[in-house]
Amino acid sequence: MVMKQIKVTQLAVVLGMGLFMVACGGGGEGGEGPIVPPPPAPAEYADKHMPAGWWADAGKLEEGRKLFIGETNPDVNCASCHGKDG
Repeated sequence: MVMKQIKVTQLAVVLGMGLFMVACGGGGEGGEGPIVPPPPAPAEYADKHMPAGWWADAGKLEEGRKLFIGETNPDVNCASCHGKDG
């Protein structure tokens, strides 16, 4: 009787771990999903451009990285929608 109880307990633990893995994204799908183009920018932003020199400014790049990942302001976390690579 005790041996049967142990086997049932072990089975329950293994099944529980399997369900936990699937629920947490460990089900084998992997990745972030299909890559799709972003929607077009709103009309009011269509003629906006980054100021000259920003793409080569290390300070601005670091500031943008921190904002993108939500380190500067957790309420603005671009990576949560755009993915870790933008």
